[in-house]
Formats: sequence, structure tokens, C-alpha cells
Amino acid sequence: MKSKTPNYLSFLYLVVFSLILKGCCKPEPDYTSSTDYDPRIYITSSSISTNSAVLEGRIFKKTYYTIQDCGFRWGTLPESIINLSEHVTINFLLDQVYFIDTLTGLNAKTTYYFVGFAKYTHPGSTIIRSVNSGHSSFTTIQ
Repeated sequence: MKSKTPNYLSFLYLVVFSLILKGCCKPEPDYTSSTDYDPRIYITSSSISTNSAVLEGRIFKKTYYTIQDCGFRWGTLPESIINLSEHVTINFLLDQVYFIDTLTGLNAKTTYYFVGFAKYTHPGSTIIRSVNSGHSSFTTIQ
């Protein structure tokens, strides 16, 4: 009479192995219910003069989104930042997206407010989403 122990051991090994594999696999993230998977935009201003300023933005690349477009909105009132930057240079680098624009024709001794924005998609989706940075400001010199 054959022993049934090897069959039970084989079954036990398969169960343990499948549990180990299941624990190693991460579920697909739910991009729609959390902002943890949205891009973070970092902005700054520099080279401020009487009538111009340079706006710079960075978005660090992650595997859970693809940047489609980015730029700046700006204006003289923080609640109405409606001017869209027109000459944005976008560089898609290995680990980040870097974008820059030089605003010209500004008024001297005036405070300007700006935000960075990005349009992006998540893996497997064709829905284009949009996200803004926090507000920042600069004042042109006299």
C-alpha cells in the first residue's frame, strides 16, 4: 500500500508557494480615489527686473503618470490668475520635467502672482487630468 504523505506534502507546498506569491504581488493602485498618484509641481521665479521675470517649474517623474503639457498662469491678483504663459520651454529629462518661461512687458514695482499647472494621464487611461501648484509671487523692481 502506497503512502499518501507525499501527495499531502506536495499539496501543502503548493498552498504555501501560492500564499507567498500572492503576498508579493501588489494590487493596481486606484488612481481615481487618491491624489497620492498625481504630479507635484515645484515653482520659483528668478531674474526679476523692472519689466520681466523668469518663471521655472519642475515635476519629478513617476511611473504612475505621464505629463502631457505644463506651463504657468499668472496675473496681478491672487484670485484671478488668468494669463496663460505663451512661450514655455518644456524639457522632458530622465527623472523630471523642467519648464521655463520669461514674462516680458511687465509693469515696474508691481506684484505678480503665478501658479504652475500640468496636464497628465495615468497608465491605461486616456482621461487627461489637470493639477496646479501652490501660488507664488514676485515683485518687479523700480
